[in-house]
Amino acid sequence: MANHENYAKIGFAVVAGVVAIVATLVYLGGADAGQGVVFAETYSDSPVSGLSVGSDVNMRGVKVGEVREISFVGTEYPEASDADVPKIHILMAFTPRKMRKREGVAPEEHLRELVRRGLHATVASSGVTGLSKVELNFPRSEIAPREISWRPRHVCIPPAPSMLESFSDAAAKFMNQVNRMDFSSVWSNVSSVAESAARVAGNVDRLVEDEKDGVAAIVRKLDETATSAKALTDGIRDQVGRIDLSSAWSNVTSVAESAARAAGNIDRLVEEEKGGVAAIVRKLDEAATSAKDFAEELKENPSLLIRANDGEPLPETQR
Repeated sequence: MANHENYAKIGFAVVAGVVAIVATLVYLGGADAGQGVVFAETYSDSPVSGLSVGSDVNMRGVKVGEVREISFVGTEYPEASDADVPKIHILMAFTPRKMRKREGVAPEEHLRELVRRGLHATVASSGVTGLSKVELNFPRSEIAPREISWRPRHVCIPPAPSMLESFSDAAAKFMNQVNRMDFSSVWSNVSSVAESAARVAGNVDRLVEDEKDGVAAIVRKLDETATSAKALTDGIRDQVGRIDLSSAWSNVTSVAESAARAAGNIDRLVEEEKGGVAAIVRKLDEAATSAKDFAEELKENPSLLIRANDGEPLPETQR
């Protein structure tokens, strides 16, 4: 009799333990079990090594779901084109309460809105473990939209390349450009430019060496001219209060015309004497001397610059 009572107690304890375990599981998953899950899918052109069923799906670092199935696009959608058949198809299950924007908006609709705003999926490595996860983010750089040849059964989140893939693509493009470069031709052009620059530098050096006396004389004359021009400016400043604007403008016009004629003469001189550098230096020396004399004359009589030209006499004064 006592043994039967002990068996009854043991059976009751076992049943109570099973009920407690089931109740705990229902309590922990009851909220999501009542709401179900929200499915979405994405695809990848690259291998998804390290990704498996149950891998995390994170949105900006926050877990919002998990991977439910990994397959090929051609297996899930027979109507897919030949180019899309080998692509990797990834089915994801989201927790509804984490994908709800507000009351009255279905999680699927909120997910579609995020896709319209630029949400993309990336298969990223979790670190040194070799495992991978799906990261949902809004890429900073614009990604061209892709056309797909099948009609998804769930919300389709377009893929985006991972940082490693972007770096690899950029490195591959750079290496392709390097391989297409003709370094022999580039180096030949650089060498030609260097040789030309060396010849020009040598010619300039010889020119300065041959005509250094004339150049030094020109520099001295220009310095003296600048000194005279400063004295002239000081004298003009003393008489600025008595300037007749009409007369001054007339003289400025005359000076401008003279300067234009002088520029024309200099241009013709350079064209005619381009073969003789020494002759040009002598001409410049003479021009500097003339400029100095003109400045000395203006220094002695500054009113020459602002005095109006003598006009023609009136008809009634002519006899």
